[in-house]
Amino acid sequence: MRTPTHAISFGLIGILLAATTGCRLTPRIPRAEDGSLAYRAAQLDYEVSGVDCILPLDSGPVPERVDLADFSDEASVATDRKTWAVARLAIRYPHPEGRRDQARAVLKLASHSLPEPTGPGSMIGRATQVARNSYDRLRGRAALAFDREIHVDVPRARLDELLTELGTNGYFEEQTRPNGGTKLSAKVGWTSIAKSWTTEPAFDKFITHVYHAANLQPADANADVQPASASTDAEIDGTEIDNAKIDEDLARDIHLVTDGPPAPRSRLPWPRRRSTTSPAPAE
Repeated sequence: MRTPTHAISFGLIGILLAATTGCRLTPRIPRAEDGSLAYRAAQLDYEVSGVDCILPLDSGPVPERVDLADFSDEASVATDRKTWAVARLAIRYPHPEGRRDQARAVLKLASHSLPEPTGPGSMIGRATQVARNSYDRLRGRAALAFDREIHVDVPRARLDELLTELGTNGYFEEQTRPNGGTKLSAKVGWTSIAKSWTTEPAFDKFITHVYHAANLQPADANADVQPASASTDAEIDGTEIDNAKIDEDLARDIHLVTDGPPAPRSRLPWPRRRSTTSPAPAE
């Protein structure tokens, strides 16, 4: 006669056998009864590097609407136009001020990527340099200097969309991709995953809108590049721009306002943000 203990033992054995035969238990983000994602805290870190062009630097006029694809073709970019070498996006939920309906997103941009290790001539010296360089990379690429930092407040619904997109693309499953110069880590509730990944279109579009919304300033506003210590705040009053064509898929529920009236050419109303800029290093 089988006892409940035996039944539990056989159940555990069945789970172990399923795991060894390729039927894996993959982490999932729990959902509420209404189907929405259910989590109390989330962290997303997305870094793109190792590509010819990510976003244009702040020199020159900024178009009203720009997509990353517009800059992926070398033929469409002037040869003397500098580009950001690394873009790092960090999203934290809940908002640092405790608001549970919003998250804080921070976009950091660097005009130069980490240099390749060039150690001394001796074998021991080269090995030591490589070890130090690897340690810096493992500690969050601490040696990388960023030239610009942009802060925006994001509705939680937008964060849900990004997480859903990751789940649809198999990020939370045991899926690997060739190293495409992209690093992505996600911590949602008890689920924590970090992988070398390929570019995610949803994240690239999000970065593009954050970047260009920060550059769409009124003509009478101070558009000079400020050093990092002289950060400026843009106050948000929630007023929509008249006759503005809002991209419902990428920029809804977001409003950008400055000290003066809204810029007539601005088509991307964004949430409260802070922009800290510093001049790009001269070549």
